[in-house]
Amino acid sequence: MTQLQIQKAEKLYDGGLNDVQIAKACGVTSETIRYWRGKTDRPSNYFSGEDKAGEWMVYLAKDDSLLAFGTTSECAEALGMSRYAFYQMCHRARKGIIKKYSVYYKRRSELLAENVGIS
Repeated sequence: MTQLQIQKAEKLYDGGLNDVQIAKACGVTSETIRYWRGKTDRPSNYFSGEDKAGEWMVYLAKDDSLLAFGTTSECAEALGMSRYAFYQMCHRARKGIIKKYSVYYKRRSELLAENVGIS
């Protein structure tokens, strides 16, 4: 990506646009934007917004002990990794590629409903 494309991508990313939208505006592929986000340690804007935000729960699979709970940044810090590495680990664990961890994600609206007793 050129310096001009990077500056444009940064502004669009900060504005909350997702990878496909940023890619179209910058004239590159969404894979290029995803690679750029990974190199700059930026999480996906896919789950941006208060209504979509949620909490991660990461357990050690062998004994179900809780390793991390909270936002992406909180869990990544608790596990000593970048947010990008945390997302990759979660993706692989949820697909069954990594069997060491059990990973769950719940949106705040679901957590609130559970706490209030709404189904």
